Amino acid sequence: MKKFNVQITYTGMIEETIEAESLEEAENEAHDIARMEVPFDCDEYEIIVEEE
Repeated sequence: MKKFNVQITYTGMIEETIEAESLEEAENEAHDIARMEVPFDCDEYEIIVEEE
């Protein structure tokens, strides 16, 4: 498994390190994290995924 740094920026910020098989899988997991953690009234957010 590779490690990826995930940064989700909205009116706040979430930073996590996740393990995934590929960049695509890491991006999908980052979107799942954003859906769970970013407030529903937030119109925009940005996701950055980088391999360690």
